[in-house]
Amino acid sequence: MSEGVVRIRFDDAVGWSNILGAGVAVIALAVGALASWSKYQARALFARRRRFVLRALRRAGWPVNRWRFGLATRTVVGRRVARGRPIVQEEIAWLSELVAARADEHIGSQQLPVPVPITFAPVADEADYERRLLLLSASYDRYAVAVRRRWLLRSTAGPLVAEEYACARETAFQLRRWASFRPIPPASDPAELRGFVVALPSTRKGPGGTIKRSVRLVTWPQMGSTRSSITFPLVGASFQPYRITLNGQPVAEADDGLPRQLTYVDDPIGDAAHDPLTFDGVLTRWHGDGYRLEIDRVTGRQKLHLCLSETSYFAFRATQVPEAAAISATPRLSRLLSLNLVAMDRDENVLLVQRSDYVVHAGGYAGTVSGNCELASREGVHADVDARGFPDVMSAIIREAREELGLDLSQAEAQLGALGVVEIDTDRELGTHILVGTALLPQPADQFEPDLSAIDPVEGAWEIGDRAMVIDLRAATKSASSIRAFVGWLRSATELTPHAVGALLLLVVARQQLREHQAVRAQISGQQRENLTWTSTDLATWLREPPPRSTPDVSGFVRERPLFISQSKPAPPN
Repeated sequence: MSEGVVRIRFDDAVGWSNILGAGVAVIALAVGALASWSKYQARALFARRRRFVLRALRRAGWPVNRWRFGLATRTVVGRRVARGRPIVQEEIAWLSELVAARADEHIGSQQLPVPVPITFAPVADEADYERRLLLLSASYDRYAVAVRRRWLLRSTAGPLVAEEYACARETAFQLRRWASFRPIPPASDPAELRGFVVALPSTRKGPGGTIKRSVRLVTWPQMGSTRSSITFPLVGASFQPYRITLNGQPVAEADDGLPRQLTYVDDPIGDAAHDPLTFDGVLTRWHGDGYRLEIDRVTGRQKLHLCLSETSYFAFRATQVPEAAAISATPRLSRLLSLNLVAMDRDENVLLVQRSDYVVHAGGYAGTVSGNCELASREGVHADVDARGFPDVMSAIIREAREELGLDLSQAEAQLGALGVVEIDTDRELGTHILVGTALLPQPADQFEPDLSAIDPVEGAWEIGDRAMVIDLRAATKSASSIRAFVGWLRSATELTPHAVGALLLLVVARQQLREHQAVRAQISGQQRENLTWTSTDLATWLREPPPRSTPDVSGFVRERPLFISQSKPAPPN
């Protein structure tokens, strides 16, 4: 009897166990389906961002309301769940949208308000800037932990969790890194060279008459610190997803797949897109204030912090080409940031390469290499952006040097650096900003020639001419008479483009101010002081004079030669 009772109870237990097991399985399937449901995932991310990031924004002093937060966050988390592949630039753009930071762009006599990245948002003082970024950095660290640790059946949404965690950690790191940089207040400038506009001889044509050409010296390293150098040791860029584009033209999709705020401009002449062989590339735009000088409080190194957005090439033609700008409702709006490299050898001989007959400023000398930072990939050319999604202007210079000359600037021995920024007005373009870089040639400038095995036959070979110019910078700056002749030649030489004039003037100014700073330090420390035969103030005086009517004789330190010495220039592609 007892055995029968035991058997009945065991059977009941087995039955109930099966029922419970089936129930648990159903619940697990239901929970798994819920966890993998995109709306659940989006809501889970939304809740964690609201808990950690929204609180940090408010503690930092940004009055972000729930409606704005909800609208912006639903968009970004929905895109994350659907697309994946989050990047730091997307996070910064989201934060910037939440705080609604704005700045005025000064274009001629106009002031146009535009959105700016959170890293360029106005703050009360330097300490406030650091405090805000550190608060946000800590919030992203906590958000990353919450995403990975408190996810329901996290294995079901494993890829999403892993990507979101990695992006949050990287964003936290970047915010901490940015917080270590303090904006540098404007330095003493007795010579008043910063922002100085150097007049060049007026030139031909234009709907309103002759075009006044000029070069404005925008910025270069400050020389007041013990770690000052002729170039910026660090260059970085904040990015605003904002683009100037031409009405009626297809809008190129960004590589990151993220939306852009578009501002459309009209083509007043109807000539911007006339050439069927041109393409509407996406280029860097000088955005808001455009730049800020910063110093790393950890290493003492200066940083050129650029603020960039996007402009299309056709928008540039419709707003910056003089004929179009003269009748455009939005003149100069594209604010192109271009690139120019002046490379030199160890004896400070600068090499300039002639432009080909197939490009703008045909036959002129613009620099060793010139080009643009491209923000949208095209066949054969990857976008010049880093792994975090930000424009990488120095990588763009490396690419251009390889394409045009076969010159490798990617290694440390090339000593690639950013000299600063100039702005030019020419008979071909108005209001273009130029980032000027400098690098060390692998051989003497008189012996350098392009490496034909490394030149890009499609992107680079057709842009260079067959002549080179070598400038002995030491001889040109040796005495007051030589530098005055050199400056006069820069302002009057027809073979030089304003790009080259601006780059060489920037090089002369930065080099001289560094020499003056080193001389003062040597005097303070009791060391022998270098005898300076001229000063930055002298240079400013000469630059304020009208451009010379005749070109000074500079044969003692400027010479031309064939670019190709042991080989022939390659034929342009058909």
